[in-house]
Amino acid sequence: MHAASSVADAPRLILCHKHKTSARLRFLCFPHGMLAFEPLPADCTINPDSSATQVRVHPAAWVRQAAERLEMDLHLLCAEGDFHAEARLGPTCIPILLACFTSIDPPFEIALRYGARFIPITETQHASPQELTLLRLAYEHLIG
Repeated sequence: MHAASSVADAPRLILCHKHKTSARLRFLCFPHGMLAFEPLPADCTINPDSSATQVRVHPAAWVRQAAERLEMDLHLLCAEGDFHAEARLGPTCIPILLACFTSIDPPFEIALRYGARFIPITETQHASPQELTLLRLAYEHLIG
């Protein structure tokens, strides 16, 4: 993380759980939307993959921060380092990172603490167009 980052341009996380045997994929949906821990600006655009030569935010520090905020052991949350997306609002770039819960089942008790729930991609009709694009990209990345 760098000190110049504000809440507005801080990376956002897509948090999900992919079952190890059934490959059932569920996303953590917060009361404010699909991204941890702040929603995106309503008028931002999504860039699915930034240039391969561009310097990118490494997800490890942000995943560590998310695990601390969710009050869970760090080993229960794993960054998907190969996932790259960004939201743009004028000159501001907001990195979008992806992390998966590593437990056998989704940590439902953690979701309940934050008024959140785990949902499949088929139940994301309420999400913003930007979030839907990001969820599709995450789904394609994880499922292939």
